[in-house]
Amino acid sequence: MDTDRITRLLVATDLSQNSSRIPDYASCLAKALGAEVTLTFVDPLADDGSGSEGHMSEYRSACREALEQQRRAIADSGVAVEAQAIRENFVVSGLLQATRRCGAEAIVVSRLGAHAGDQPHLVGSTPLRLLRQAEVPVIIVPTHVAPPERFCSLALPVVADGSLAVALEIGRQLAAQLELPLRPLRVRRRVTMPFSAAGSSLPAPEAASWTHHGVEIRDILAQRITSTIIGELAPSDLLIVVACDIDGPSVLGSAADRMLRQSMVTTIVLPRDYLLIHQRFVDSE
Repeated sequence: MDTDRITRLLVATDLSQNSSRIPDYASCLAKALGAEVTLTFVDPLADDGSGSEGHMSEYRSACREALEQQRRAIADSGVAVEAQAIRENFVVSGLLQATRRCGAEAIVVSRLGAHAGDQPHLVGSTPLRLLRQAEVPVIIVPTHVAPPERFCSLALPVVADGSLAVALEIGRQLAAQLELPLRPLRVRRRVTMPFSAAGSSLPAPEAASWTHHGVEIRDILAQRITSTIIGELAPSDLLIVVACDIDGPSVLGSAADRMLRQSMVTTIVLPRDYLLIHQRFVDSE
């Protein structure tokens, strides 16, 4: 299987305080991948007559200035970059259209929304919606912390499910492009029940519907898996997560969601449609 090399990144910015580190992450990722950047701001405010003409003109002038400042910051790091502002009522729709138009092979977006404030464990609605609709990898960056000077490894949680083979192959090719070692993080499929006197174990999917003192065993196991994986991550790691697990009904789906929310590292998320497109290449080999 030969996946597309990432040669262009669509970097989303909302120009809020929470996106102030977007240029730093864009530069870091673009240099690591050898990619160019299309910095994109989607303006959801349409000229519907609800605001004064002077107010809208002032608002858009401020947006252009802020966008240009971020573009210059990326350009000053030595990365080829262009910037664009798009008027679209729905931010995710605008980002997806822009991705197709510029031919970007990945989307970079802040984990935090414009109104997250000082709550770094929140994940904004824009990245979550992108995960469900994008056809290219979505790179979610924790802009509440500074990016590492350089990435040191590509970490991939290894779970024996239907997406493992294609995720591993994509991981290998990304690691080769990044010139980083691929570090598999093993996840046990059998987990000992916390209330089992005999110390017996059950397959995680079977345990998903059990409860213990009113708490779903799925959540207990998911937190244990998450804690184990996060404990093995360093700030300079890149983490790969399979998006079809996010918010899923299984232990692994719950764990993937928790990893996205709790980890402090840049996370490359492989959307379901992206995996399906490349699955046939793995099946044919």
